[in-house]
Amino acid sequence: MSQRGGGGNAGSEHEGSRRMKTELLVQLDGLAKTDDLVFLLA
Repeated sequence: MSQRGGGGNAGSEHEGSRRMKTELLVQLDGLAKTDDLVFLLA
């Protein structure tokens, strides 16, 4: 999978930012399996 949310060296990415992006992608992946209405605020 390609990196999302900006470029740069992944080694210099803050651990909290990496975890947040990972969790967001996991949650977005689950949206394809549901018929619920979802609002994404960014």
